[in-house]
Amino acid sequence: MEKLLLQKKKQKKDFFSICKTKMEIEKISESCIKPSSPTPPHLKTYKISLLDQFLAYNADIPLILFYLNDHPHLADHDFISERSELLKQSLSIALAHYYPLAGRIKDHLSVDCNDEGAYYVKARASIALSEYLTEPDHLTSMYKLLPRQPSSYESSAPGAYPVMIQETAFACGSVAIGVFASHMVMDAGSMISFIKTWAAITSSNTGVSREIESPIFDGQSVFPPYVGFPKEATMVAFDEFLIQTGNLGTRRVVFSESGIAKLKAEAANSTVEKPTRIEAVSSFLFECISYTLNARRDMHDKSLAFTYITTLRHKTIPPLPKNLFGNFIVMAPGLCSPDEMKLTSLACKVREAIQKIDVEFVKKVQSDGGFSMLNEKMKEATKTVNSDGVNFVMISSLCNLGIYDIDFGWGKPLWVTCIDLPPNSTIYVNSIVLLDSGKGRGIEAWVFLDEQDLVLFEKYEKLLQHALINPCPISNHLQAPSSAM
Repeated sequence: MEKLLLQKKKQKKDFFSICKTKMEIEKISESCIKPSSPTPPHLKTYKISLLDQFLAYNADIPLILFYLNDHPHLADHDFISERSELLKQSLSIALAHYYPLAGRIKDHLSVDCNDEGAYYVKARASIALSEYLTEPDHLTSMYKLLPRQPSSYESSAPGAYPVMIQETAFACGSVAIGVFASHMVMDAGSMISFIKTWAAITSSNTGVSREIESPIFDGQSVFPPYVGFPKEATMVAFDEFLIQTGNLGTRRVVFSESGIAKLKAEAANSTVEKPTRIEAVSSFLFECISYTLNARRDMHDKSLAFTYITTLRHKTIPPLPKNLFGNFIVMAPGLCSPDEMKLTSLACKVREAIQKIDVEFVKKVQSDGGFSMLNEKMKEATKTVNSDGVNFVMISSLCNLGIYDIDFGWGKPLWVTCIDLPPNSTIYVNSIVLLDSGKGRGIEAWVFLDEQDLVLFEKYEKLLQHALINPCPISNHLQAPSSAM
């Protein structure tokens, strides 16, 4: 018994010594990775679609993929350098398929496919991945794993990179792949398709053959662009009504598969007999955030306005090809009165908002009046969220996109996240991003609110009954079967 107690004390001491370790990131190099073959002359200008135009503002989609090295003896300089060269060579081949991503933003209508290359950063972390992910404040330093925009570039502005990548090697030989994708040219689905292609090419070079599906760059034919598109019609104009100032913070809320099953049962009603896992989790988080915002401000009768970012890929006849490149998302706004702030009612509101974005809606967007249709939808959402006495939350989902299937030949990711929270962030919009968890059919929700709201949010008893707040990402994977990197 005494021996066991001493062992536990040592484990506790080791854990806290790890927690005190701070990660330092050293940038080793930066370069532009050019495509392996030149873009043909007739493809030198890539025209964006009408849906892309609505997203053409200063926004990037962040994604970080963590891969654990289960063979720490393979962590020397040669191993890391060889892996880096393989990643760059494979990226060059992938860019030949995704040629607009090797170009530069030309203007609000097009990308100059000039083959100048994608921005690529090679970096090194001072500690092991397991040490980093057990740091109590690892969420606040995760921005270091993303390629910050060079000072001479502004996202979506002329001359900007459509994609930027950072490869960070940890002391143990594990690696993080951080990606920034310009929302002007792609949604999360297209970004993940690109990363999957890059991973498949890398994997094939390690002896594991994977199917590579080339993208289709025909979005401008499906949703013809509007030449006279005014800047005030983009999403940035919508965001101006929602921007708040304060101390932006985030919490990672993890719902297990069994926990989601309970939420689905609680959310079910005569209108929504079988809520999806995304509907159930979204509705529950709306309930929790509404309680938090009202309780902190001592106002218990505020309505909740929301916009649900929904995809159009499955709402056309026939459905859009999964490898069609671009943005295929629109906002689905909804409004819940104070007496509807319970799970069953919220589930109805979420489904109602999504169902309004139907086949007929998409047909109108594809018609000559497509711009007017989308512009009216934007005005409707703006009017809803700009009403007096309304709290607002924006929600988007990266679920069901296969993020844990992205295999570079080293096995599935240990963890995938979408957080980008630079220090002293003071301008924000209340928002939620949903991702699949790495275990079963669970969901990870990233909740972005003012830090003072988050302190109250994470203590909400009902939330704690159904989810875990900021659990260690590595805890469920320490006993995972090893795979060679």
